[in-house]
Amino acid sequence: MKNQLSRLVLIAAAIILSFYFLWPTYQDYRFRQEISQKQGQDSLTYIEQNQDQILQAKLKRIKLGLDLQGGMRVVLEVDVLQLLDDLARDKDDNFKSIMSEVRKEAASSEINILETFSGKFQIREIRMSRYYGNIRDDDKTTIGNLGNETEKAIDRAVEIVRNRIDQ
Repeated sequence: MKNQLSRLVLIAAAIILSFYFLWPTYQDYRFRQEISQKQGQDSLTYIEQNQDQILQAKLKRIKLGLDLQGGMRVVLEVDVLQLLDDLARDKDDNFKSIMSEVRKEAASSEINILETFSGKFQIREIRMSRYYGNIRDDDKTTIGNLGNETEKAIDRAVEIVRNRIDQ
């Protein structure tokens, strides 16, 4: 009998503790429901009147991860500089110095890599067709072709991920 009493006390303590931790989540749910039912000035008034309680409930609620929320976030990025490096026919010192300059700029800020890359070639007065495409192509044609290759690389990456997820 004493053994059963300790089990009952343990079960009761677990239930009380679970209600204690779930109460802020329930309060947050109720506040959200109440706010969604009100419109316009009524919702603003309700939020102003219960601002502290809403904030406390929001801070203390159980926070669900992405897996329990039913969602997933995937960030894919194609390394355009590596693609440009791989597509180049010749990699002399000029090309390597341009690549290193663009890498430094890309690491420090969000830039359009193709525009910056072609700008570096124009500053040095080097034709991009020396490294990409046909020798007769002008820089605009070469940049267009490189842009198409970049888009194709992004599409391939998305397709690969889709195929893996859909299986």
